[in-house]
Amino acid sequence: MSMQSDNTIISLRDVTVVRGGQEIIHGITFDVGEGDIAVIIGPNGSGKSTLGFALLRLVGSEGQIVFGEQDIRTLGSAELRDLRKDMQ
Repeated sequence: MSMQSDNTIISLRDVTVVRGGQEIIHGITFDVGEGDIAVIIGPNGSGKSTLGFALLRLVGSEGQIVFGEQDIRTLGSAELRDLRKDMQ
């Protein structure tokens, strides 16, 4: 079941990141709509930067990350480079 609405810009579904054998992020799911402001807060070492790296596909992740209507895991390097510019 999709929680994504028509104005969703970023959609994460069950995103997990494992680094060095340790699960840094476990099963994060959320949507950010056009015009929305999203804030990720937490103590040092809680995975905030790692989540950002996963959104930019700078680290590997499991689950689904969709920007606009594109699943970022399906993008080639040139498409990903353009997408990263749009995300900023």
